[in-house]
Amino acid sequence: MLFYLAAVLLFSIAIYKYLVYHFQTFERLGIPGPKPTFFLGNLLEIRQKGQLQAIIDWRREFGRVFGYFEGYTPVLSVSDPDLLKEVLVKDFDNFQSRKPFPLAPRKSLGLFLENGHQWKRSRTLLTPAFSAGKLKQMFGIMNECTDHLLDNLNKKTKSCKSLDIYDLFQCLTLDVIGRCAFGLRTNAQADDQDPFLTNVRSLFSRLSKTLILPAVMLLPFLQYFVFAMKNIVVVFGMNPVVWIRLKMKEIIQIRRDMGANASTFDLVQQMLFSKVKDGSHAFSEREIVAQSMTFLLAGYETTSTVLAFFSHVLAHNQGVQKKLFEEVDSKIGETEVNYENVKELPYFDMVFDEVCRLYPTASLIVTRQAKETATYNGITIPAGMNVQADVWGYTTTRSSGSSHPFLTQKGSGERRSNRSKPTPSCRLEPVPEAASGPGLPC
Repeated sequence: MLFYLAAVLLFSIAIYKYLVYHFQTFERLGIPGPKPTFFLGNLLEIRQKGQLQAIIDWRREFGRVFGYFEGYTPVLSVSDPDLLKEVLVKDFDNFQSRKPFPLAPRKSLGLFLENGHQWKRSRTLLTPAFSAGKLKQMFGIMNECTDHLLDNLNKKTKSCKSLDIYDLFQCLTLDVIGRCAFGLRTNAQADDQDPFLTNVRSLFSRLSKTLILPAVMLLPFLQYFVFAMKNIVVVFGMNPVVWIRLKMKEIIQIRRDMGANASTFDLVQQMLFSKVKDGSHAFSEREIVAQSMTFLLAGYETTSTVLAFFSHVLAHNQGVQKKLFEEVDSKIGETEVNYENVKELPYFDMVFDEVCRLYPTASLIVTRQAKETATYNGITIPAGMNVQADVWGYTTTRSSGSSHPFLTQKGSGERRSNRSKPTPSCRLEPVPEAASGPGLPC
């Protein structure tokens, strides 16, 4: 009995010493950051404030480069432009892998969660679905969906003094993705109780509240069991994932029955009938489901959010709104929007880029993982370290310390090729937090 007690005691001491050593990672590297608590890391503050707000507060206190612990996992947050350029561009070979998402399945991750050879293979096979020719074919569908949005806006403005345009953009985005990517006609814009819409919304709502995510952050090995234990997935609020996956399988079977020569060409068609050199199918059904879910979920949330911010900011910048309207009216007018004329809107392009810089969406997913230890300007990034681009801090840094990023006088093409030398012309003012809705960091 004493032997077992001694063994447990020694094991506990060893675990304790290891965790103490582990949570001193940034201290040993000489990198500042919030002091982690034993076992929890900085997870408590992240859960209390929200991860984005916590990072903003830490940046103000510790500077452009600091380290924090997402539960057990050390993360190096970077908003320094030079270091980001090293990680994301110059030394890309050493940072090809993304930071693993805690709740991602172990197989068939989808393009935005894949790494290395798997990512390169998927990207190569999916690229033909986004060629200029394929995108041109989608404009008719997108115009139909947009017309439906305009009809809804006309009806609501006649009956309501105010409306939540974000809800309308969510419906529009799901409608466009469903039709362009899957050949699926949802009823999202006509019925706010459409099953696809309610399950996608439920997924994003429950993901922020689920108990699984913080549990996996604290004990990373749990991620290997999450998707294998379907009952736990349902109990802890992830059942929309199961519903969406089953619906995707139904869509894939319908498209498979239609055959390779079906008149509809979209993402599912490309994945189902693309072949590799030996003539076999490039994607398994599991992979097609994963890729489909990735495009659906990633496109739905980000696109609708950008559109909502775009409308929100224009409402508070009347001069920019007027100039933008005049450009669209003169270049397009009553003509149907298409692949060619939408590229003739340089001011629209600049305004859109500016909105994305003021309010970058999905900013926390811009991460990389070091393959080998590397040192840049005295900052050592060990192998396996997760590097997170602090996009909100980066936009402030690029604006010479101002919280008000700006547009440039030159055309967007030249501007993109010379981003390191921005020239101010007009700038969009960020809207105060009180007017921006709850939880919006400005």
